[in-house]
Amino acid sequence: NTVQYADDLGHFCLSSDTAAATATCQDLGNAIVAWCDDWLLEINHKKCEVMHFRPDTRVISRVKPIVYLRGEPVAVKDDVQYLGVRFYRMLKFHLHVAGITTKLTSRCQALNALSGTDWGCRREDLRQLFRAFVLPVATYCLGAWSAHLSEASIAKIDRCLLRGCRIITKLYRTCPVDALRTEAAIPAFATMCKRAVVLCQERSVRLPAANPR
Repeated sequence: NTVQYADDLGHFCLSSDTAAATATCQDLGNAIVAWCDDWLLEINHKKCEVMHFRPDTRVISRVKPIVYLRGEPVAVKDDVQYLGVRFYRMLKFHLHVAGITTKLTSRCQALNALSGTDWGCRREDLRQLFRAFVLPVATYCLGAWSAHLSEASIAKIDRCLLRGCRIITKLYRTCPVDALRTEAAIPAFATMCKRAVVLCQERSVRLPAANPR
């Protein structure tokens, strides 16, 4: 399968045989090089990466699929960021979640700076800023990766979002979480994940049969 957005291109080969998958990736790489040669385009070798997804860590550490572009081996990485989503070799997203929580913390601090009791923004303005400036960090491409999250990862992101809810409402830390979310009009992150997955599934069902999804 091939996934392309603007000038970013990704190939995915699925096989129980690592050697067969590597050979398929090599054929695709050769086809890309030939196409680029025909159109006088250059390939940035430094931005090309190979990742081997497999649940068995023993196999991953032992088997390294090597793919060549113009005679040079492509680097094999344990984690790769593609279109803003960071993938890990065991199809876990703990590294992606770590990056999200860091960004959420920073942006909540910026939101807090605008929430002074005497001179700060109104609650409606803070809520709008939260939805436009903070929340998209957590919901970007959510339907593609949230189904693989553990409860611990969901809780980490939810804690950051709850901090934003407290900034909006100015309620005490001891306030019940459900009341806090209701007052801020921000649903739980677990609910956002379920909505995003269902939405992606419904869109997939409605795609034409020839669409690679």
